[in-house]
Amino acid sequence: SIPAFCNAIEGLKEKLGACFIQLPPYFGVDRMVILEPGTNSLEGKWFAETFENALSWGNLLYDGRNFLICSIELSDSVYSGLFRLTNLDGIGPAVYAEITDLQYATITNFSIVK
Repeated sequence: SIPAFCNAIEGLKEKLGACFIQLPPYFGVDRMVILEPGTNSLEGKWFAETFENALSWGNLLYDGRNFLICSIELSDSVYSGLFRLTNLDGIGPAVYAEITDLQYATITNFSIVK
């Protein structure tokens, strides 16, 4: 799973040094269970527009537990069609993507927050 992979990489700490890790195709957004709609949810996910806001939502939702922030890129044509709120939950701007929109996403970064 992607979180297990990230934990393994993080465990290397300074032994890893400066490097670039390219995720294989089977680590695509469409394979991430964490992006599947949960109980009592719509058929998609909300995404913060900044890392800082994602961190705020993670701290709010996970209440001191570890969590994963996944950065993705979408084409302008897909992104422009997403529903957007300027101040979701009083934290900041966010967009709502249907699971079908995420098939066009490219994962650009993972951050494990402890």
